[in-house]
Amino acid sequence: MRCLTIQLSPPGLSTEPNDSNRSDDWRQQIETQRLLNLLLESSKHVNRFPEIDLPDHNPCIQLHYFSEDLSLLWTDLRQQLLKSGELGDWVKSCAIIACEGEHGWDDMIVLFDYEDSETMTDL
Repeated sequence: MRCLTIQLSPPGLSTEPNDSNRSDDWRQQIETQRLLNLLLESSKHVNRFPEIDLPDHNPCIQLHYFSEDLSLLWTDLRQQLLKSGELGDWVKSCAIIACEGEHGWDDMIVLFDYEDSETMTDL
């Protein structure tokens, strides 16, 4: 079983409680929660239920999907999540998606990086 991880770093996400420096932070947090719920709901459509990780002192959300066939998993997730209007636009604006290589995370493959949103790697 190998892992594909979607790491989301949406604007306004903080790991510190009461870390509100701007008046619109709560709006961003509500929008992030709404879109994250939509992402998790969309995962069900490809029969995937990710493990969710909130790393300490790193303002991101990590969704870990496990599969024997990462190529099929990536095809399904890309079709369901990245090509679905508002949700796809949000994921593309704040996600790094990577998977384990043949030797685990030592030779990981970056499938998508929001900083280079034009490139999406195939498996």
